[in-house]
Amino acid sequence: MARPKFITLLAAASRAARDLRPGDDIPECVLDRIVDAMVEGRIKVRVWAKWNPIENVEAYRVEVPKDLQPEDLNWNDSSAKGYWSLHMGAERPVARRPILIKLSQDDLDAVFQPPEEVEDRPSRGPRAEKMAQVVAAMRSEIESGKITQEGLRKEKEKVLAGRYGVSRDTVRKARKSVLSVGAVPKPKSKLSKPESKLSKSD
Repeated sequence: MARPKFITLLAAASRAARDLRPGDDIPECVLDRIVDAMVEGRIKVRVWAKWNPIENVEAYRVEVPKDLQPEDLNWNDSSAKGYWSLHMGAERPVARRPILIKLSQDDLDAVFQPPEEVEDRPSRGPRAEKMAQVVAAMRSEIESGKITQEGLRKEKEKVLAGRYGVSRDTVRKARKSVLSVGAVPKPKSKLSKPESKLSKSD
């Protein structure tokens, strides 16, 4: 049985961003999805850090920061800019800056598999429930006039994720569902009552 393959951050981002031509920038949404999956534990992470001035050690358990953002990582050299909590032989985690981060290629492929490969599978579990809750909340806010569809379309994923308390991947999918053609009725107009009276008089 082949051993699981782990690849660098840049290799992971390039693999996830399919159909890129040489010289193209990797879309920000791809980096967001990779980081979300790392935080949520959907992509296994291996980390190496300096144990002493001359020795680099792989952590046997990694605690990915819950507030990790794409800009907190050095994608080109596959390292982190800040300190993570790593278990490196001690009972308690120690704060170390990862000098090398690798991701499971199989997990990455599962996160970024084409939609047509999974569209017929029923949605189950907490993630599907969260998605439904966010969709319902977005619809309610648009129907009540609290936010417009255009406002929802332009809002940053990071802001929406914080507002609804879910990952950016979840708000991305929820927003796409809500903004699909005919998905959300327009807020009721204040002129609807006078118009209805006119129609009765006719």
